Amino acid sequence: MRTNWMSSESRMLTKKNRPRLIFVCQHISSDENRAQFNRVRFLCEHYCLYIIANGPVSSEACKNAKTVFFPPFGKKKFSFFSFIWGLWKVLQIVRKENIKQIYSTYEPRTIFLAHITAKLLKMTWILDLWDDPEKGVLITKQRPGALNRLIVFAKKVEFNLVKPCLKSADKIIIGLVPDRVIEKYSLCSSKILTITNGINLQYDFQRQIGNRNINNERFTIFYCGTVDRIRMEGLKDCVKIVLGQLADLKIIVIGREETGGYSWLKDQLKDLGNRLILEVKGRQPYKKVIDAIDESDICICPYPDKLDITATYPVKIFDYMMMGKPVVASSLTGISRILTHGVDSLLFRPGRYDEMADCIINLYNSKPLRQKLSRNAKKNVLKYSWDSIHEKIYEFL
Repeated sequence: MRTNWMSSESRMLTKKNRPRLIFVCQHISSDENRAQFNRVRFLCEHYCLYIIANGPVSSEACKNAKTVFFPPFGKKKFSFFSFIWGLWKVLQIVRKENIKQIYSTYEPRTIFLAHITAKLLKMTWILDLWDDPEKGVLITKQRPGALNRLIVFAKKVEFNLVKPCLKSADKIIIGLVPDRVIEKYSLCSSKILTITNGINLQYDFQRQIGNRNINNERFTIFYCGTVDRIRMEGLKDCVKIVLGQLADLKIIVIGREETGGYSWLKDQLKDLGNRLILEVKGRQPYKKVIDAIDESDICICPYPDKLDITATYPVKIFDYMMMGKPVVASSLTGISRILTHGVDSLLFRPGRYDEMADCIINLYNSKPLRQKLSRNAKKNVLKYSWDSIHEKIYEFL
């Protein structure tokens, strides 16, 4: 099940004829629903792309980019030495190829690298904020330990040094709810393009979406995303209420953990008895995620209004919709711009897990409601294709 990276129009433009662009990033995921995978897919179709990465890069990006460079320092985080190496590599490429544009992702060190080289070499700097540059600080704060407090301090210093640089970018793409980002970093709206996340319609989603009689089977709820105490803080309260109405329940969880999230979640739910089956599968390839969505009755996104979550457009929402699954989600700003309560989803107020339980019970009891939400979700998600989103970026650039 492989994505076709190159459109027929793009194949007509050889790499020799495409404009050249330097792309600096931390890494490029191979998950075919992630913003970074699809952004690089788009850039490879339209540019002769020179990638400078500090970590793993998807095989598709390696195959379709002009060339990919990695620092000779192993798999360590973006250290001072790899930053110097990245700066030297950009200077080397520009001197050889006379490239005029540099494109950076949201991580503080890639921002600083692009800022410095753009100033030194008078290049056009394109900044892509598909996440908040402060994200690393916010996530690290959750981790316990005295050593971690030092890491948080270092990340804060790094972030505060980089923060003023954002204003100097020539073009800024914001893949978050823009209001808070623009205000937070004092950005000029005239050089900004705002977009959402999306769905990769080139991926093979051909699945048999069954309308099975859930009353004769164990009702299954699916969650995909980071597993930690913040994002899943109220799940136990919700499940206790749901089990007051349902005979039994199954919850499937896929995603990476933060601060021992897997063991914490299992411990939270272990006293609910054998009427609840919890399957925590950890991180899985995208194909496995799609299979798990297909096997579930409903999908949830129970995020609270904390951290950087409220301004995001969770990519899992688009996968849920594409697979025609009823979605129960908190009505955060970003989520509410994608989903409409009662039309393609059921939304509840952030933190109100009693309302979340009511949404789940309503879906369990009403097959017509499930079918309505499923039908509308599959229809509405089509306007969020990555290809249409990237057409806007291409015009913007």
